[in-house]
Amino acid sequence: MSNSNRDHKRASSLPGHDIKQSQISNEYVVPGRLLWLPKVKEGPKVTLKPLQSSPFLEDEDYGTPVVVCSRPAERPDSVHVHLVDLFQNHNLEDVFSRGRYALHHRLSYLPIFPSSPHPDHDKTEYLPSLELAHDQEIPGNVYINVRTVYSVDWRYLEPFAQTGCRLEHHALTTLLNRSRQLNGYLPGPQVEFTRARSVTLPTRARASTYKVSPVKAASYPVPEASQEKPVRGPRLSVSIPDQNMGYGTMLSDPGSQPERKIPQNEPDRLNECKSVLDSFVGTATKWTGSLLSTACWRRTRKWHPKDDVGDYQKLESAY
Repeated sequence: MSNSNRDHKRASSLPGHDIKQSQISNEYVVPGRLLWLPKVKEGPKVTLKPLQSSPFLEDEDYGTPVVVCSRPAERPDSVHVHLVDLFQNHNLEDVFSRGRYALHHRLSYLPIFPSSPHPDHDKTEYLPSLELAHDQEIPGNVYINVRTVYSVDWRYLEPFAQTGCRLEHHALTTLLNRSRQLNGYLPGPQVEFTRARSVTLPTRARASTYKVSPVKAASYPVPEASQEKPVRGPRLSVSIPDQNMGYGTMLSDPGSQPERKIPQNEPDRLNECKSVLDSFVGTATKWTGSLLSTACWRRTRKWHPKDDVGDYQKLESAY
């Protein structure tokens, strides 16, 4: 007998839930679904293959609910399941309260709401209560043994309860994460189900029966297009210098008013600019020649330190 059943045996069925003997379909077996593992004497021999170092089951351990945790794509006829323990409606703390490995056994289970919370849930965040989809509830205390994983042919399993209980998506994710922490179990690629798509065939278009009421004429007069001539601005004449330093005239609209000339005083300004530029060029040429002559004189004559000393003395005497 497995470690989880040393003190208590599993009940034959949940209170208030009968076992259906009908055949289940392939699409019904999905991860998170709760199914029934029949007893050995109730049908053909059902063999559970232990995974992740799980213990072997004896014949008296059959006849219990299981929860599907994986549908491996490499073996579509097999499912990986966790065992569901009832403990004759006892709390988990009452079942594993004594012994050297009591805490080890308690940490292997997760409760299904509205079962009693895990007795060690205040010590770690990895022991929450799992909820069923569509707000379903199972009466009594129901716990999933997350530490043990088994492989079984899904065609030997049977439906559980009348409504087909299934874990919520978030609860299934929590279950898989907890299983990975305990025994390193990771589900591989899953079986993909192809659903038939509903196709709507095109139909012949029919004439529209919707009638549009005629639009009534406006009660206010509509203004006619204006016949007035466009207003033109004044005609301006701007004198600009051309390439030959002459002056031309740029006119605006030729059909506007007569041109009005602007006084031309640009020649005086140009003469002033030219005189300033000539004086600047003369001064620059004078200074440049002086600098060049001084540089040539210093280059041809041998320099002596007394030359600079004499210059400094002349400057001091000047001041």
